[in-house]
Amino acid sequence: MYAVFEVVVLGRLKLYRGGGVQFPMVLRIRIFGFLFIALACTLLLAFRFPVVQVSSGAGFACEHTLEGQVRCWGNNVFGQAQPPRGDFAQVSAGWLHACAVTQDSQAICWGSNLHGQTNVSPGRFSQISAGYWHTCGLTLDGRIRCWGDDRYGQATVPERTEQDFFVQVSAGGYFTCALTRQGEPICWGDDRQGQSSPPPVAFSELSAGAEHACGITRDTCEVYCWGYRISQLDPSMQSSTTTVSPSDASLTQRGTPAMGIATGAQHSCLLTLDGAAHCWGSNSHGQLNAPVNVAFVQVSAGWDHTCGVTNTGQVICWGGLGNEEVTF
Repeated sequence: MYAVFEVVVLGRLKLYRGGGVQFPMVLRIRIFGFLFIALACTLLLAFRFPVVQVSSGAGFACEHTLEGQVRCWGNNVFGQAQPPRGDFAQVSAGWLHACAVTQDSQAICWGSNLHGQTNVSPGRFSQISAGYWHTCGLTLDGRIRCWGDDRYGQATVPERTEQDFFVQVSAGGYFTCALTRQGEPICWGDDRQGQSSPPPVAFSELSAGAEHACGITRDTCEVYCWGYRISQLDPSMQSSTTTVSPSDASLTQRGTPAMGIATGAQHSCLLTLDGAAHCWGSNSHGQLNAPVNVAFVQVSAGWDHTCGVTNTGQVICWGGLGNEEVTF
């Protein structure tokens, strides 16, 4: 009756055997079971599915794993950090709500619904973007559908877009931007700071923030930004509070090819081809202090923080959510 006991607590074997003490079978089974569970948990942590995407909101963030899970953390006043269970393909964190697209192309939103931003429009979607108080989705046939707050027309898709095939949509503060198959940026909604007046440049990717937007040019992989405060647009003018007109759209990081772009409330970040994250704009909570010597494959800028996915599938955040690696 010593077999299980001797294998499990080999380091204390002589003490118990020398004293002639025999433990009941139930104790030996419990000891073995406890260590087995500990070993199983260790293996699960070691082989945790890597993260493939992260999305930063206002005081919270969400990640999407390779196995299709969505996990969120941070501010949860309206349930925005409590995603439903499901098999997901993409996630987007907004102001006080979040949305995701399932593997079967259904859109799901949760969190605050003050302006109807979680009341998903009918359709099958390939991508979704949660803004301040509105949400927009890209349907499988390349159309844009928006719902929620429309006080500035940010949820009213322009009629001309019905003739276009889109490949991306990004919901910002009170405006929305989308990218056609030809690379043409189209923005609508609030334009008081020029955020809905993009330059006539072909882009491969774009991102809408609170009152500004940025895009990566298709031909040169450089970054153009337009909208409010040149400090969000150009890292060389961080102290300026000048309002930028559409004609003054700034070309940042000239000669440095970018593979990713992210815009937050008052800061922006780009991802270089070698995986370095470079951020500029407001640094009120350390949201510009990207870690060095870390290779990222994706970055996302939130209200006062930034998160990135490393090339090993881990999430690291800095700024308002804390400077740490995210683990579950």
